[in-house]
Amino acid sequence: MSQHWFEVSSNKGRVQVMLGWDAPLKWFHMCIDPDISDTDEPYYSNLFENDPKSVTLEHLQNILDSFDIKDIEIRPATTGLYEKLLNDKANNV
Repeated sequence: MSQHWFEVSSNKGRVQVMLGWDAPLKWFHMCIDPDISDTDEPYYSNLFENDPKSVTLEHLQNILDSFDIKDIEIRPATTGLYEKLLNDKANNV
Protein backbone atom coordinates (compact mmCIF):
# COMPACT_ATOMS: atom_id res chain seq x y z
CA MET A 1 0.00 0.00 0.00
CA SER A 2 1.42 3.35 -0.95
CA GLN A 3 0.96 6.24 1.46
CA HIS A 4 1.62 9.90 0.75
CA TRP A 5 1.35 12.09 3.87
CA PHE A 6 0.71 15.81 4.09
CA GLU A 7 0.01 18.29 6.86
CA VAL A 8 -1.94 21.18 5.35
CA SER A 9 -4.41 23.98 6.01
CA SER A 10 -8.10 23.41 5.39
CA ASN A 11 -11.45 24.96 6.24
CA LYS A 12 -11.25 22.79 9.41
CA GLY A 13 -7.83 24.20 10.40
CA ARG A 14 -4.63 22.17 10.14
CA VAL A 15 -5.26 18.59 9.02
CA GLN A 16 -3.25 15.54 8.13
CA VAL A 17 -4.00 13.91 4.80
CA MET A 18 -2.89 10.44 3.84
CA LEU A 19 -3.62 9.11 0.38
CA GLY A 20 -2.34 6.43 -1.93
CA TRP A 21 -3.03 3.12 -3.65
CA ASP A 22 -4.17 0.08 -1.69
CA ALA A 23 -2.61 -2.85 -3.55
CA PRO A 24 -4.50 -5.69 -1.82
CA LEU A 25 -7.88 -3.99 -2.29
CA LYS A 26 -6.96 -2.42 -5.65
CA TRP A 27 -8.37 1.04 -4.96
CA PHE A 28 -7.26 4.56 -4.14
CA HIS A 29 -7.64 5.61 -0.52
CA MET A 30 -7.59 8.90 1.38
CA CYS A 31 -8.13 10.02 4.96
CA ILE A 32 -8.37 13.57 6.23
CA ASP A 33 -7.86 13.77 9.98
CA PRO A 34 -7.47 16.54 12.53
CA ASP A 35 -4.52 14.48 13.83
CA ILE A 36 -3.63 11.00 12.57
CA SER A 37 -2.77 9.90 16.11
CA ASP A 38 -6.19 11.08 17.32
CA THR A 39 -8.77 8.37 17.94
CA ASP A 40 -11.67 10.56 16.79
CA GLU A 41 -13.47 9.87 13.53
CA PRO A 42 -11.65 11.32 10.50
CA TYR A 43 -13.24 14.23 8.65
CA TYR A 44 -13.14 12.11 5.51
CA SER A 45 -12.25 8.55 4.59
CA ASN A 46 -12.85 6.79 1.28
CA LEU A 47 -14.47 4.11 3.46
CA PHE A 48 -17.32 6.59 4.05
CA GLU A 49 -18.19 6.27 0.34
CA ASN A 50 -21.03 3.97 -0.78
CA ASP A 51 -18.59 2.18 -3.09
CA PRO A 52 -14.99 2.81 -1.96
CA LYS A 53 -13.61 0.79 -4.86
CA SER A 54 -15.06 3.23 -7.38
CA VAL A 55 -13.34 6.31 -5.92
CA THR A 56 -11.28 8.08 -8.59
CA LEU A 57 -8.45 10.56 -8.29
CA GLU A 58 -10.81 13.19 -9.67
CA HIS A 59 -13.27 12.44 -6.87
CA LEU A 60 -10.50 12.70 -4.27
CA GLN A 61 -9.52 16.08 -5.73
CA ASN A 62 -13.14 17.19 -5.34
CA ILE A 63 -13.02 16.12 -1.68
CA LEU A 64 -9.81 18.12 -1.18
CA ASP A 65 -11.51 21.10 -2.83
CA SER A 66 -14.53 20.74 -0.54
CA PHE A 67 -12.17 21.08 2.46
CA ASP A 68 -10.50 24.08 0.77
CA ILE A 69 -7.17 22.23 0.75
CA LYS A 70 -4.94 24.04 -1.71
CA ASP A 71 -1.55 22.53 -0.85
CA ILE A 72 -2.39 19.16 -2.44
CA GLU A 73 -3.35 18.87 -6.07
CA ILE A 74 -4.29 15.63 -7.79
CA ARG A 75 -4.56 16.87 -11.36
CA PRO A 76 -2.52 15.78 -14.38
CA ALA A 77 0.63 17.75 -15.16
CA THR A 78 0.52 19.93 -12.02
CA THR A 79 2.42 18.85 -8.90
CA GLY A 80 3.35 15.33 -10.01
CA LEU A 81 1.16 13.71 -7.34
CA TYR A 82 -1.40 12.55 -9.92
CA GLU A 83 1.34 10.78 -11.85
CA LYS A 84 2.87 9.28 -8.67
CA LEU A 85 -0.50 7.82 -7.69
CA LEU A 86 -1.04 6.35 -11.16
CA ASN A 87 2.47 4.90 -10.96
CA ASP A 88 1.64 3.37 -7.56
CA LYS A 89 -1.42 1.78 -9.17
CA ALA A 90 0.51 0.56 -12.23
CA ASN A 91 3.17 -1.01 -10.00
CA ASN A 92 0.52 -2.19 -7.50
CA VAL A 93 2.46 -0.88 -4.50
